Amino acid sequence: MERPSPPFEKTSVIAPKRLDQTLDFSRVLEELSVWDTSLLFQSLEENSILTPILVAKINHIEGALMVIDGFKRLKWALKKGLTEVPVLKAGDMTRRQVLLLLLSRYSGHLKTCATKALFLNHLSEAGFPKNLLMDLAMRGLGLQPFGGLLEKYLRVSTLPKEVLRFCHEKDLSLKRCLNLTHQPKLLLEKIIRLKNKISISASLLLELTDNISDILKRDKITADEFFEKEEIKHIFSREMDMNQRTRLFRQMVKEMRYPVLTRLQGELHDIQKDYFKNSPLLVKWDETLENKKVTISASVSDLSELSDIVDAISSAKTKEGIKKILSYF
Repeated sequence: MERPSPPFEKTSVIAPKRLDQTLDFSRVLEELSVWDTSLLFQSLEENSILTPILVAKINHIEGALMVIDGFKRLKWALKKGLTEVPVLKAGDMTRRQVLLLLLSRYSGHLKTCATKALFLNHLSEAGFPKNLLMDLAMRGLGLQPFGGLLEKYLRVSTLPKEVLRFCHEKDLSLKRCLNLTHQPKLLLEKIIRLKNKISISASLLLELTDNISDILKRDKITADEFFEKEEIKHIFSREMDMNQRTRLFRQMVKEMRYPVLTRLQGELHDIQKDYFKNSPLLVKWDETLENKKVTISASVSDLSELSDIVDAISSAKTKEGIKKILSYF
C-alpha cells in the first residue's frame, strides 16, 4: 500500500480536550467488539503514554488539530482526566495523506462487508470527497472503484448497530446485507435481540422480518404489539431447547402470515396420513399450492419390494388419495 510522508514537527504537549477526534474510527469498531483496549490500557496504567499521539492540520479543514493516530491513548488520557498529552505534529497534510494513514491503521480490521461499509461511511461523514473514496479508499479495501458500489456500501452502513454487529459476526456478503436494508429497522433490531433464545441465521432473519412485516401491515399493529401476543410470549416463556424454540417460532410466524394456507396444508397432511401412512410410496406436493403437481417416489432395497410398489401405485386407495390431494389445487 502507498505510504504517506508528511513533514513532521517536534514533539510537544497539549490539552487532550483541544484535539479534534473526528477521524476516530476506533469508536465504531468498539461497538462491533473488534477493538480491544484492555491490554493497552493496562500498559498505560503502568507506563503512561510513551508514544506521542499523531496530530495534524488538514488542508481545507478549519478547526483544531486533528488526531490521525493514537485514539486509544487519547481515550485513556481523557478517561484519566489528564490535562496534557504528548503529541507529534505532522504539520499540514492533504486529505490523501490522511486517508492513506487511516487505511494503513485500520485495514487489518476491515475484512467484512459491515466493517468496510462503516469505514466508508465514516470517511464520507468526515468530509472526504467521493472521488477520493473511490480512487483510494475503495481500492485500498479491495473493492472496485464504482460509484454505484460505493452507494451500496453506504446504504449498508445505515443498518442499526446491532444488525451490523450481526452482519460482521456472520461475515454476511454485500448482497445479504443489502437485502436487510429493505426490512423495517425496528423489526430487525427486535429479532436480533432474540439471538440468545433462537438460532438466527441470515436466511432466517430475512424470512422472519419479511413474514412479520407483512403481518404488521395486514393487522395494522406495531412490532411491540406483535411480540406481546400471548402465543408469541408463550413460546419465549417456556423452557425448551433453542433449536426447538426456533422451529416453533418460525412455524407460528408462518401460520400467522398464511392462515388459510396453513389450514389447507394441515388438511393435506391428514389425507397423506389416511391414505399413505403404511404405503411404500412417498407422496409430496407443492407447499405453496401454486403448481398442480404431485410427486410420487419409492425406495427399493430388494427386488422383492417391487411388486408391493406396483400394487400400491395401481391400488384404488392410492388413486383416491391422489385425487383428493389434487383437488386442493
